[in-house]
Amino acid sequence: MSLLTATCRSQIGFHRQGYGMSSAGAQPEAGCTGKQYICPGETYPISRAVHLSRLASFFPACRTCALRTDTGSLSAGVVQQLEQTSQRTAVPSLFQRDGVRGIFLNVLTRPVAAGIASALASILWEQAPRAKGTEAGPGTRPLRPRVVIGHDERPSSPLLVTGVAEALRRMSCQVIDISLSTWPCFRFTTDHLDATAGIFITGSGCDPACNGLEIVTAGAVPLSYGPLSALPAVSFRADRLDDGQNLPPVLSRLPAGSGNAAAAPAAGPQGGLNRIEQLAGQTFSRPSRNAGPQESFLAAVPYEAGLWKHFHALRPLRVVCGSPVRLVRQTLARLFEKLPCELQLLELPVRKRNVHDARDADLLRVGAAVRQRSGSLGLVIDDDGARCGFLDENGHHVPAADVMRVIIHRLLVDHPGAAVVVEPEAAVKPLLPGSLSRETAEAARPAPATGAGATTKAGAVADELSARSDDQSLRRFVEFAGGITVAGGTSQEEMDRLMRRSSAVAGGGSSGRVWFREGFPVCDAVLTLARVLGTLSRDDMEFSRLVRQLRQTGRR
Repeated sequence: MSLLTATCRSQIGFHRQGYGMSSAGAQPEAGCTGKQYICPGETYPISRAVHLSRLASFFPACRTCALRTDTGSLSAGVVQQLEQTSQRTAVPSLFQRDGVRGIFLNVLTRPVAAGIASALASILWEQAPRAKGTEAGPGTRPLRPRVVIGHDERPSSPLLVTGVAEALRRMSCQVIDISLSTWPCFRFTTDHLDATAGIFITGSGCDPACNGLEIVTAGAVPLSYGPLSALPAVSFRADRLDDGQNLPPVLSRLPAGSGNAAAAPAAGPQGGLNRIEQLAGQTFSRPSRNAGPQESFLAAVPYEAGLWKHFHALRPLRVVCGSPVRLVRQTLARLFEKLPCELQLLELPVRKRNVHDARDADLLRVGAAVRQRSGSLGLVIDDDGARCGFLDENGHHVPAADVMRVIIHRLLVDHPGAAVVVEPEAAVKPLLPGSLSRETAEAARPAPATGAGATTKAGAVADELSARSDDQSLRRFVEFAGGITVAGGTSQEEMDRLMRRSSAVAGGGSSGRVWFREGFPVCDAVLTLARVLGTLSRDDMEFSRLVRQLRQTGRR
């Protein structure tokens, strides 16, 4: 290699793209002959011929490449199309409100996931407590962080979790692998093992082509991205709660103006993912020469054992449940084996769904099964294992706010004067006048049509129209039942921390997630089903009738 070429390469450098990856550098100075082509997200150089061929085929990484203007002998038409594609909207950030999400391989790769895990590990080492001292002197060595890892059933999840495990072990963390799991089971295991943190590989809430990461810290507190507007700044970093319980440690607050430029200003407390995003593009030195150990743990046994106590004193009810998660269906099948209830399970496709939309295809399918089998109720459990949508004995969708009434109706009888965290209306898309779909609006018009089809449309109209007032009256219902209303947030981290701070017995609203006070704030669709079945058994009435009574109670 000539001296001139070596000098040019040293001047080019590398422009960072993605998280922890090197990409093509800036254009070299005039007279340099040693260009080095490295695509964004890759670490190895490619030839100029490959560079031009990728430009001609509109390779996705070329949109953010610093050398995309080096078009060589490409035709004028291709160059014009490249200029048009470069003006498209920028790729959204990997960091979403409640986790990391991206298209597998196109955006989210194994090295990217490893970079995020390394950033988390570096923060854990900074906050690691010191070992206890001995007679020879005080302890100075920090304790090794213990991190739980797991993944969902998506085909790409095992590859990503392998990269996460390697990064954590390289950062000398102790890795506890629970393998295939669900999000509620993963949070339970993190709290059960008293782990320092946890990383769960899941693409819940997205299409099958996507995947992502969800991170919890000590105490199974889920980390979110963006401002935590529901938490006052004075309580965000408090060491103790009002009731004397310790607040789990949180990740350090970002300075104002850091993080994603598209996010809200960091004037108040920020979610834990903001700090991880800030560090994800950096390289970290190993805190120890020795790699961290890795062990496996069978999480399903203690997790299911903790659910048994909630399924008792039930009358014989017929339940139809649909879910795309095989582990959820297997868990329900084992729980219902010794119950007087009858359970029918439906396998649903993995897709992005809206469990509080009465027109969702999966809700309509489960509703038809409820009517066919004369069931007592039906529900659809989303692929995160936490969010769920209910249907009554007629197969009509029950709004999430009505489900909350059914649950807290009995909880406040058993715990009078307890607090309930109520989500704001911004947690879901608001139903404003004129926001009904064309099909639903047409069904709302007077028509002589009768039959099952008309009943289904009428039920959808009733669901949408009633949901407008449900969100507004839920707070009044809690106060009427003798409870204390606590204003909730739109993220999982806000809801978790508010549940701990107020010692609330339940939390939720219109998002389809219901939180319960157990050993830690639990958000599990299986537990939500147990609470609904318990209320129906104790009140001994049909689901739709109970909903109507409680809805009228909240409007008094």
